[in-house]
Amino acid sequence: MVTARLAAAPLSVGDSQMRSITIGRTPAGSPVALPLRLANRHGLVTGATGTGKTVTLQRLAEEFSAAGVPVFAADVKGDLSGIATEFPVAFWDIFGAHGLPIRTSVQEMGAGLLSRMLGLNPTQEGAMEICFRKAEEDRAFMLTLDDLRWSLNDMLEDREAVSKRYGNVTASSISAIQRNLLALEAQGGDRLFGEPPFDIMDLMQTYGPDSPGNWSGKGVVNLLHADKLMEAPKLYATFLLWLLTELFRRMPEVGDLAKPKLVFFFDEAHLLFTDAPKPLVQKIERLVRLVRSKGVGVPTSSRSRRPTCRTPCSNSSARAWRTQCGRTRRGRCAPSGPLPIRCARTRRSKPGTLCRSSVSARRLSR
Repeated sequence: MVTARLAAAPLSVGDSQMRSITIGRTPAGSPVALPLRLANRHGLVTGATGTGKTVTLQRLAEEFSAAGVPVFAADVKGDLSGIATEFPVAFWDIFGAHGLPIRTSVQEMGAGLLSRMLGLNPTQEGAMEICFRKAEEDRAFMLTLDDLRWSLNDMLEDREAVSKRYGNVTASSISAIQRNLLALEAQGGDRLFGEPPFDIMDLMQTYGPDSPGNWSGKGVVNLLHADKLMEAPKLYATFLLWLLTELFRRMPEVGDLAKPKLVFFFDEAHLLFTDAPKPLVQKIERLVRLVRSKGVGVPTSSRSRRPTCRTPCSNSSARAWRTQCGRTRRGRCAPSGPLPIRCARTRRSKPGTLCRSSVSARRLSR
């Protein structure tokens, strides 16, 4: 394990030849670097409250942007907005109050994702699947939640005919879906559906070398205003799942690249995945593992190491621990305010030890 301290040195200039980004320095002053070709293998930053997890993510976002890699991050506490002074930033907000709105249609999201967002049981999810199938055959495009509600009402009125054609649909299942729709609207979830539709490729913008100002060659940092979303973790988790699904659908297979096409930050993962349903977390975990081959890196930030082991980045190759006193797992104190980095494969925790595995700190510091 190598202990490193965040560097206060100026950011390096991003260009097409950049091979690594500096994420910190050792107590001796040696830089600790992360090769860009390994950035799509995900990562983990963990520590207690006030130990600098958000600062670490901000540093990573700045370095990725300087290297010409677009970034997406949920700004949970409003701390990341300071990047806008030196880096190109696009602000997004589902509610449309603090940034560009993100909109999609009920039809595009699909019955599966919407059922997870509403927390439906298997019987109710089956009724939702029938509603979508019937709307598709009737060529009734569902844009907003009101369109879905009208489709459910029509299915309830023609319940006998629908049950004969698609299978049994009970009035209690439709009523339960209607009640969950009201609860979703109370959380502001209806703002997610509407026009104009959101294009996932808008997150992957990079300024060209001839761009004016100091943004030449830098990737755009996309910040999602998420303070209200954190009050509705189920809505937040489903929204992130939808974004990852769109990335997986739209982006081609590229394998390992010289640098990732996009870095997707999961901030405050302990809040996101604690109350989310287990099937939803499992689907996010599966997508995070698959999206790596699309050239997308997913660093995760969490308050605790133990719950984080069950989050999507439990198989991350780069892990950083933020601590105030520098206390290691064995109770030994390192220098004040370190950023320990350990190997995720051998889990060595002795200070000053470099692992020989392929994901070791020795390899990251090259």
